[in-house]
Amino acid sequence: MSAAPQSWEGVGRGNRETITRWRREMDRRQEFETRHPEHAEHRDAIAAHEGVFERKPLTYKELAARASVSGDATAAAGEASRDRSPSGTGRNRP
Repeated sequence: MSAAPQSWEGVGRGNRETITRWRREMDRRQEFETRHPEHAEHRDAIAAHEGVFERKPLTYKELAARASVSGDATAAAGEASRDRSPSGTGRNRP
């Protein structure tokens, strides 16, 4: 859950009521995602998120799958870039 507090200050310096409220909120979200997997947050590690990967980030899982054929992660990233670019050339500009 991206809105959950990430620091000691975020949970009111350990305030029990704040921690309990956030724990219940996260439990509700997890139950909702279990019932409706299409709304689940994607938690895959991101390898690239800029340029052609802005709308659909390149995950390490996808990169590993593409690189398993050639063994070359750089070539796999280039292939993913070409697949995502509108013209298929791997460039954002004409």
